[in-house]
Amino acid sequence: MALKARIENGVVFSPYTSLPVPEMSLYQVVKQCLEQHGNRTAVVWEDEQITFSELLKMFQRYAAGFQRHGVKRGEKVLVHLDNSLENMIAMYSVVFAGGVAVVSQTILSDGENIGENNSARKVDGQENAMDFTQTVKRPREPAVTPARTCGPSPYTVPVRGSKKSKGCFTTGTAPGFVSVTEFKKLNEDSYEELPAEDAKNEVVVHLYTSGTTGRPKAVEHTQYSLVASLPRPG
Repeated sequence: MALKARIENGVVFSPYTSLPVPEMSLYQVVKQCLEQHGNRTAVVWEDEQITFSELLKMFQRYAAGFQRHGVKRGEKVLVHLDNSLENMIAMYSVVFAGGVAVVSQTILSDGENIGENNSARKVDGQENAMDFTQTVKRPREPAVTPARTCGPSPYTVPVRGSKKSKGCFTTGTAPGFVSVTEFKKLNEDSYEELPAEDAKNEVVVHLYTSGTTGRPKAVEHTQYSLVASLPRPG
C-alpha cells in the first residue's frame, strides 16, 4: 500500500497519524515510564545492574542533592561530562531539580571550551551559572588540563574558574567541589518535584551545534520538545 505525505510550504509531513504530546515535565514522563517497568533491569553498567525502580530513586536522590545545594528553577548549570552511568544520572537530575543543563563538549580544546562556556553564559543573559565538572582519572589532551591534586593523576576540566559561579560539583572528588556521588546517600523522599509551569516554553537544556559554518550556537530544548521525543507510557 502506497503512503501519501502532505507537503506544505516545502515541509514534508509524516503520513502516519500524529499523537498528542502531553504538556508535562520531563520528570513526570520519565517517572511514569520507570514506574511502569518496576523491578525489571533498566541498566547494566560494567558489573552493576540497576532496575527501573532503583533508577528512579537515584534520579530523585541526585535531584534532591542539587536542590539542597541551591539549584533552583531556571538556574543555569554548565555540564561538562563524558559517558558513564553516574554522569547520565547526574545530568538528568540537574533538569529534574529545576535547573537548565548547558551541555558543553568534552572533545573541545581548552580555548574552545572556555569560549563555548562564556558563550553559554551570554546566551543566558545571566552570569549565575553553577559549574558542573568531572574529575578525570585518565586525561585526554588537549580536552583537559591539570588543575588540582586529588589522588593519583588527577585532572579536572578547566571550567571552574568563573568568578560568578555559585558552586562547583564533581562526579569524583576534588578540593572545593561538592561530590555528587554523595547524593546517592540521600532519601529520595526529600526530592521536591517541580511540575512544568509552561511546558512548551520552559527551556531545560542548551545543546550546542557543531559549528561547521561558524561558532557553535546553543539550541534551546523545552520540556515539551524533550517529552515529544520520548515513547509514551503504556
